[in-house]
Amino acid sequence: FDEKEVRAFVEIALHKKAMEEALRKSEEKYREFVEGTDDLITQVDGEGVFIYVNHVAEKILGMRPDQCVGMSAFDFVHPEDREKTRKILVSCVRDRQDSITFENRQVNQVSGEVRHMNWTINPHYDDEGEIVSYNSIGQDLSDRKKLEDAAFNASKLKSLGVLAGGIAHDFNSLIAT
Repeated sequence: FDEKEVRAFVEIALHKKAMEEALRKSEEKYREFVEGTDDLITQVDGEGVFIYVNHVAEKILGMRPDQCVGMSAFDFVHPEDREKTRKILVSCVRDRQDSITFENRQVNQVSGEVRHMNWTINPHYDDEGEIVSYNSIGQDLSDRKKLEDAAFNASKLKSLGVLAGGIAHDFNSLIAT
């Protein structure tokens, strides 16, 4: 063996090992990020079929991530929101947008619970401009929506109380005269 060849071989092997370690650490960092969030993170193919779903799927969709893979993402969209969601995605692809944000409702397949979601979706295209996949982050707005509804109902009750008080006052004035 030539000493230069052996040295080059060892340097290549060490470099390859260092690159593999860097890749492993990078993958681990992103996996911790994706699995550590409370947001629903998904990837669907160009047909809308789940390729990846993080652990939040169990809470929102009612199924384990491995059960979701292979299913259509539209199976979980509230029936009243399916057409709107489809139109948004078609428009996004038609206009070659890099990112879109919209809200819709998702239905938990086990409990039937409806969750209000805010989605940020990034479509990915191939070299011919065809859609390959969509990466999505869904933030659950359900608790916020419940608080907003409660505040709105409290406001309506307060207004109703003021109105009833005014009517009672007018009625008392009529009786007094």
